[in-house]
Amino acid sequence: MRESVFVALERTLLTLVTISLFVFLYGQILASPILLAAFASSVFIVFGHPESKMASIRSVVGGQMVGAITGYGVSLVIPGFTPLSAGIAVAAATLFMILLGVQHPPAAGTSMSFVYNAGGLSSGSNFWMAIVVILSLSFLKIIFKTGDWLLHRTGKEWSNLHKWFKEKAN
Repeated sequence: MRESVFVALERTLLTLVTISLFVFLYGQILASPILLAAFASSVFIVFGHPESKMASIRSVVGGQMVGAITGYGVSLVIPGFTPLSAGIAVAAATLFMILLGVQHPPAAGTSMSFVYNAGGLSSGSNFWMAIVVILSLSFLKIIFKTGDWLLHRTGKEWSNLHKWFKEKAN
């Protein structure tokens, strides 16, 4: 029980740092708070369920790319935010994610964020910023997996990291 509390605290700290950094770097640039919310959901999956297939680099990057491309495409074809444009964006993103095997639920929010901003001057710039944020997510996942690999190579685990720091301090 105690170790699971430390795992939760470590993952919570990683989430806090990541979200704070994302909002600091991208919050003022992105015109869509929905897009930031979708990425926050991705961060939760990456740190909250790192073993999940949905947290794999392929699913995070692939799913978010599908969501961004699909949502941006729908926003170009159907002007304005309507129930139909939102439904088509999310349904199309879902279809393509399933067909490509890159299911990542937060990417549905990414697709909707583009139709929400449809017609705005920021849609194109949001698309490119989404690509930058997606690449940041993939870099984050690679760092997390590399750290996990290094810890396992040395016989350590994230859940026991606090013990390792305690040993080093003594």
